[in-house]
Amino acid sequence: MAEGYTSDPSIEQAQLAVFEDNIHHLEQKTTCKVVASGAVEMTSSLGNTHQMTRMERIELQAADERNSLKQFSSFNMDRRSFSMYRYVKNIVIDDKDDINELIADPTSAITRNLVYGLKRAEERFALHAAVGDAMTGRSDRQQTPVSLLKDKNGVPSINVKVSGFDYTTLIKVRTRFGNNEVEMLDGASAFMTMSEKGTLLLDDRYINSRYNSDQNAESGEIMTATGFKVIDLPGSNSTTDRHQAPYLPETTTSRKLIFLAPGALWMATKLNRLHVYRSQMHTGSMVASVDYWIGCVRKEGALVETVDVNIEVAS
Repeated sequence: MAEGYTSDPSIEQAQLAVFEDNIHHLEQKTTCKVVASGAVEMTSSLGNTHQMTRMERIELQAADERNSLKQFSSFNMDRRSFSMYRYVKNIVIDDKDDINELIADPTSAITRNLVYGLKRAEERFALHAAVGDAMTGRSDRQQTPVSLLKDKNGVPSINVKVSGFDYTTLIKVRTRFGNNEVEMLDGASAFMTMSEKGTLLLDDRYINSRYNSDQNAESGEIMTATGFKVIDLPGSNSTTDRHQAPYLPETTTSRKLIFLAPGALWMATKLNRLHVYRSQMHTGSMVASVDYWIGCVRKEGALVETVDVNIEVAS
């Protein structure tokens, strides 16, 4: 909250309060692509460590005779946990820059860029959590980190570094989801860069209504592909044209594309602190301070698929 509240607040104090209200309002409206895709189940943001309970699959048994004896079995439960990570930003604004107008205007560059920054942090965090280690264990035992490879029972990422990323690659990913009985009625999401999306645009099957939706064919844009919602993110164009902060995991020569089933991740976010105050370290300046918490973990390996592709080698 703005400092120095009194029974007779000044115009400056009122404008600081407006700034805080603008951030809270826009933070709820601006879209995080990963959350908007349906791949995330939001959970409570209370507390630092979150314990999410899971139960193993239960299968029914066929009774092969009349008046058969009851068959009993137990079931296993475990938990996945994640902790909240803190993202902060402190922006010094000089009084000569007309601070009141800058922070009170909901369309100002400061307000909009703070909100955009929050959503970019969410997207990067969620995607890396999807393929990173997940803390797993029974409630009565110590939890241990489980890699995506182990979480998928040793099934490796689909590697198309040689053959190239195309229609058949997405069929392989779809087949893996299907064999794991993952529901795709609500549409799984394919996260890739414009390099891979451009490759699909060159494939006639993705702008042909016989293979895909009329929406793709009419617009010439790929919004869906083989049942996946296509979501493009910034990334490196080539081995020399590098992106400074890629959203998808990258090495020097390769990139990992991520495919998420609906509700594949648990996630929590919290705007812990938003404050505008007079700087004690700078002359005639105010500080806009944001403290944002993010936590995320995948539910199980079957809900996440990855494809390793080459980053184009610059000639």
